[in-house]
Amino acid sequence: MNVMEHTFKSVDILKDLIAFPSVTPDDFGCQAYLIRKLESLGFKTENMKFKDINNFWATFGSVGPIFIFAGHTDVVPPGLDVNWQSNPFKAEVRDNKLFGRGASDMKGSIAAMLSATKRFLNLVQNLRSLKPSDLRELNVEIGSKFRKFKRKKSFIF
Repeated sequence: MNVMEHTFKSVDILKDLIAFPSVTPDDFGCQAYLIRKLESLGFKTENMKFKDINNFWATFGSVGPIFIFAGHTDVVPPGLDVNWQSNPFKAEVRDNKLFGRGASDMKGSIAAMLSATKRFLNLVQNLRSLKPSDLRELNVEIGSKFRKFKRKKSFIF
């Protein structure tokens, strides 16, 4: 596994995101972290401010169709520490579950989206480097897998 692949694993990104105590309106660098990740993939970013809340917009390419992920990095205050079995801003895995502030709303989703985006861009780059004969073989392989899954009714778009 190369370093770039390792730096885009969903769980690792989620652990990093949870470490930012991003209680509105201060994100403590959470968005800067995401901007660095996105820019390393070739995205252009634009900072925006709505009242006292910082936000950003990231785009890839300049022609459509456009695919958009939307999310937020702020979390509600964690409340009293006695209500937590661990530090809310330090991800912890217990019983095969990851705990931390924002793990399920919305930092977990953002981590998954970022990891999936990296994988998608790799796929597109790899497809662009294929010869036409490779694409025909890939189409046959994907088509046969689709038919197989369709019969089982378990293929999800």
